Amino acid sequence: MKIRHKLVILLAVLLVILDSVLVFFVYKRTRREFVMEVREKAKLIAMELETTRNYLASALQNSKIGITEQTKYFIPAVSANAIGTKFAEKTGYIIRQTSRKYRNLFNKPDHFEDDVLRKMEENPNLLEYWSDDVVDGKRVERYLYALYVKEECLLCHGPKEKAPEFIRKNYAIGYDYKVGELRGAISVVIPKEIAERKFAENVIFFITASSVSIFMIVAIIFLTTEKLMRPIERLTTAVATISKTGDLTTKVDILSKDEVGQLGRAFNDMSTKLQSTYATLEQRIAEKTAHLQQAVLALERANKMKSEFLANMSHELRTPLNAIIGFAEVLRDKIAGDLNDEQTDFVNDIHSSGCHLLQMINDILDLSKIEAGKMELQYGVFLVPEAIDEVHTILKGLASKKHLELKTVILTEVKNIEADRVKFKQVLYNLLSNAIKFTPENGKIILEAGVMDDMLQLSVSDTGIGMKSEDQQKVFKEFWQADSSFARKYEGTGLGLALTKRIVEMHGGENLV
Repeated sequence: MKIRHKLVILLAVLLVILDSVLVFFVYKRTRREFVMEVREKAKLIAMELETTRNYLASALQNSKIGITEQTKYFIPAVSANAIGTKFAEKTGYIIRQTSRKYRNLFNKPDHFEDDVLRKMEENPNLLEYWSDDVVDGKRVERYLYALYVKEECLLCHGPKEKAPEFIRKNYAIGYDYKVGELRGAISVVIPKEIAERKFAENVIFFITASSVSIFMIVAIIFLTTEKLMRPIERLTTAVATISKTGDLTTKVDILSKDEVGQLGRAFNDMSTKLQSTYATLEQRIAEKTAHLQQAVLALERANKMKSEFLANMSHELRTPLNAIIGFAEVLRDKIAGDLNDEQTDFVNDIHSSGCHLLQMINDILDLSKIEAGKMELQYGVFLVPEAIDEVHTILKGLASKKHLELKTVILTEVKNIEADRVKFKQVLYNLLSNAIKFTPENGKIILEAGVMDDMLQLSVSDTGIGMKSEDQQKVFKEFWQADSSFARKYEGTGLGLALTKRIVEMHGGENLV
């Protein structure tokens, strides 16, 4: 979806939301105003009808006009009923007089009016009453306006013997009223459909006008954004083309002089500069690559020469070293004659140093063979427990000298394996001898053997000096030791674990710390 379409949709949604909020508030306010208008109109009607009643009552009392069949329409109640009937025909409002002491059945209060009249009798301050109601299945607004007995009312509602003859003949009740008491009320019933008709027309007009305005605004925005966004779309297309094809010769044709035009020209300038920079960079990369290839070849030759040198030198060193160790053993075993204690110590030092040097040379030779690709594994099937017992037998004497407990735990599923038996024992020897070297006296070393995911898993744990977390990944590095100072406490070249790692990986295994 294009950005201008998103912009138009966003603005349209915002306008609709804003318009809906405005419609809601206008609806609430307009409805409240119409209700107030209707109620004010009903109150005005009731007050005008009361004024008419009072005027007619005063006129009858002061003019001394006799009440006859011809003049009965000047009676306030009769004239008010006639006015209410005519008003109902014109407006649809129902206006009538009601009283709990009614003379005519027309004035008999309904349930709602009777309830309100009782409240007005109990509370003299309740002069008017508004409420919603349902009459004949229609929702209506009901209004009662209290009427109190005045002096003029006593002409017809005073003592019966003083009432006009016409009144006495036609009405048997409704006498002995007192000034100031509640006479009844003017009841106004307004169907809500009459009040809501005009209200609905105004709301519909507002919604229609708002909808038309929203449509016009969205149309204007769409046409305007299409003109403004088209250059940006061309710029976006050019950027996408460059990112997909890498063609830096792509240009954007924007002729406008506004900010978008400036952006397009800046893009073209950037593309040209990038093209030049890219060509220069490719040339430099080619030169650096050639130099790097030459350096790699030189390093490969140097590494090969180093491995061959170490292999040859290790081989040449082992012959005289084996002779030194052999003659030291002859002297130590006193085959050539007795030695004193000091000479015996010297011979033992020569023998142990020679063995240590031979082990280091053997490790260097094996590592050199692996790096040179000349190490070949002699695969065969053998029992793992037997190989572990052999290594355990060799090292248990070394462990007992430091009073170490060397324990092996071999699970029942560990049986035979196809591997190089000699190299397998070399791995065990390196791991266990390393643990013996770094475990203080009276410590404990445990070798566990098990099967996981159809692979043999060997685990060596000890109560030794431990290792820092940052050194754990360096432990298999050639010639690396945690303490590399000349005065370090523990001897070694740092090749044992490195060689172990290479042998395990040659078997397709993995080393973990």
